[in-house]
Amino acid sequence: MFVKQTHILLFVVVLSLGVLIAPTLRAQDDDSSIVPAQFNGHTFDIPRSLADGFSAFVIDEPSAYPDGADSIQPPRTEFRLLPYTDTASGAIPAAWVNIYTVSGLESYPEYQQYKQLHDLLSNRPDLNTQEALPTLYPNQISALSPDNYTGFFVNAAYLDSDAYNGITFIYGRVIHLGNRQPILFYRVYFEGISTDSERYVSAQVEGLQEFTEILEGVTNVEDYITQVKAMFHEPIDADIIAWLGQANVLFSSFDYVAQS
Repeated sequence: MFVKQTHILLFVVVLSLGVLIAPTLRAQDDDSSIVPAQFNGHTFDIPRSLADGFSAFVIDEPSAYPDGADSIQPPRTEFRLLPYTDTASGAIPAAWVNIYTVSGLESYPEYQQYKQLHDLLSNRPDLNTQEALPTLYPNQISALSPDNYTGFFVNAAYLDSDAYNGITFIYGRVIHLGNRQPILFYRVYFEGISTDSERYVSAQVEGLQEFTEILEGVTNVEDYITQVKAMFHEPIDADIIAWLGQANVLFSSFDYVAQS
């Protein structure tokens, strides 16, 4: 079914920053479960349970990561998925998608992440036995952690489509400060290379907020992480299964049509 869309922002080119901004698009009320995203030749499907629209940008110059990471993002096409507006449905995750040209990565440290992903996709080892998995935001996901948080990944798997081959995984970060209740942040990632080896896509969907508080009262970090990891193994909560399913709808729909 065709999804009506409203252009909220005018098409703007900001030459001084090397940024091309697309209109912000939101789906109007209808019964479609999918919002189609299309910009700069890139297309994908957004499940409306994740977001009801998007903004898109072509960023021609390197730029800082928004979370202050000590690295610079290479030029890219960036999609920001707009939060779902039905607050009665509870907290719905936001998501974003960055798409790079492989040739454009070659002069950046992130090219090593591309090479690692390429090797994984070529050799197909068990992803859940790896010490680290590649991601371009902002750098490699690793089991090694600084003193104030512990990072981990679970449920890693290969995900292939006609246009992209890639991997998905849940990355969790547990913040622990003294004897306070630890805080959980998690998201599901997709890292993929186009089947013509010309583009790299790095996408993330934020975790469900209600699951960051289910272990209230557990202050031992190791016990907390053990119980958190159990959340993502059998039997998995039905809401998490639905969340992962919707994320995979997004990830498996990435495509590209060359601009004339």
